[in-house]
Amino acid sequence: MLFDLLMPSFKEFVFPGCADAKFALAKLGNDAGVYGAAKLVCG
Repeated sequence: MLFDLLMPSFKEFVFPGCADAKFALAKLGNDAGVYGAAKLVCG
């Protein structure tokens, strides 16, 4: 339900380089942001 509400605004305001971004529900619970940040730093 959240993605249905999110996608119209995303498609309207997204930068062209990010237009192919995929959305998914987090499976890591509260640690999802920490793992994402580590991935950005470590590659």
